[in-house]
Amino acid sequence: MEKVLNGINEAWLDMNFDHEKHPHTGITMLRASEELIETLEENQVRDWLIIRRTRLALVTVLHLITYATNGGSAEGTVYRLCFCFFVVY
Repeated sequence: MEKVLNGINEAWLDMNFDHEKHPHTGITMLRASEELIETLEENQVRDWLIIRRTRLALVTVLHLITYATNGGSAEGTVYRLCFCFFVVY
């Protein structure tokens, strides 16, 4: 996950907004380039996947802890762990 976040950080260090004046008011406005919008979309999808996997992993761990502390067998715990690992990844 750190590699992904570092990659996103590096990509955004070089991104700049373009400036243009509004034709009627003369106020400077920010304008996003096509490259900036594409990068934003890619990063949003990647971030969503990271959050989803992290959430699923957390729910899995909490489920296993609950199962194990409520008298679940070691075999059942390992089976559930393997199944949840398959679902998450």
